[in-house]
Amino acid sequence: MKIKKTNIPNAANGMTSLAAFGRRKRYILRAYPLIDEANGINFWYGEEALFGKIDKQAYPIVVKEEFIEPFDSAPQYRALNFVVDAFEAFLEHINKGFGNGVISAIDTFLLGITPKKAYEDPLTAYQNLLSSHLEFYSGPWVERLKGSVKTFEDFVNQFIEFSDVILQKSPITFSDYMISDRCSHRYTGLVVEIKDFDSGDDKTKWNQILKDRNFSFFQNAARKFGFKIDYNAPWRLIADVTTKEMKEYMAEYQIGSVEDLFEQYYERAHTKDIDFLSPAMISYYMALVSRNPLIKIPKTLSINTNVRSSWRNQYKEDFSKTGILRIRRKPLLEAEIPGDKFWLEFYFRVRIKEAGVRWHLHLVREKINHSKRLYDLFDFDRAMRYINNQIFENARG
Repeated sequence: MKIKKTNIPNAANGMTSLAAFGRRKRYILRAYPLIDEANGINFWYGEEALFGKIDKQAYPIVVKEEFIEPFDSAPQYRALNFVVDAFEAFLEHINKGFGNGVISAIDTFLLGITPKKAYEDPLTAYQNLLSSHLEFYSGPWVERLKGSVKTFEDFVNQFIEFSDVILQKSPITFSDYMISDRCSHRYTGLVVEIKDFDSGDDKTKWNQILKDRNFSFFQNAARKFGFKIDYNAPWRLIADVTTKEMKEYMAEYQIGSVEDLFEQYYERAHTKDIDFLSPAMISYYMALVSRNPLIKIPKTLSINTNVRSSWRNQYKEDFSKTGILRIRRKPLLEAEIPGDKFWLEFYFRVRIKEAGVRWHLHLVREKINHSKRLYDLFDFDRAMRYINNQIFENARG
């Protein structure tokens, strides 16, 4: 049956929510059935949204860069080594289809395909996001706080309060970033895209991919080499590491199971959290001290009476002469850089907020102290595992 033009999926980014809702539904009703259920994957909804982002225990993971390799067909793009091998075999199969006359070369998206998008470095993307947060915090936000940030400890404590602002729109830690909507599935090393299309443009998906005369061949070929197709970006191939086809390519690299894959090729993202947070906090505080070494508090500023009295006594001479308190921020000397226990507490407090954990203050203090005892008895990694186990077991939602 020929589909009327008015029923063709045509939602696009930029539409109002109301207009987009009905048209996205039209795409689901018309397009989803064209992809076999066993061969499709949905990154927008349900458990599949975290495919490749979490391990078997549901902890956020990040791929090890050492196992990322370039494609022969497009060396500027990369993916996990076994994914590259599977894709190149898939590509050879497509080209043979053209050569044997099995598929038509007339007006088809399959002609001359190569990777157009693949692995991207999540570390760089996260660092850029963290920098944007700290840029705003150490600039406009700290200026609003006036004399509240005189030392590095003040800077850290106020950041924990500021985290409520960040969390309205964005994660803070790398581990939470890896499972957020901001984190592309290309970061997993399991994804190859053969077109550079906009996944929000339903009309392009429909006309250029799904209604192509060779789409069935494309779909069968994907399955043959262990790939799934993204329902919402049907030019996107995802290595399904649970299939016997993909496991054959994994076996070439001594990966015997999905569990082996997670253990050998990935690491839990929380192991990098403090490595990012601590130097960034120090760097932005030192930049603040260099940029604004003096805090100027005018006499007319409305401040808590006890605080003003304390400042007046401490800076009596300066205040009496000018009517403005000038408080010098304290730079963080190398000998004063906080140690591991300081960062464990800071991290625990940030993660509690990030995960929406609701604990009484005395319970928070008890758990923080326990993490420090684990550090003393064992090591930093053991303390970090404890913190993240606590967050995992008590996080909301």
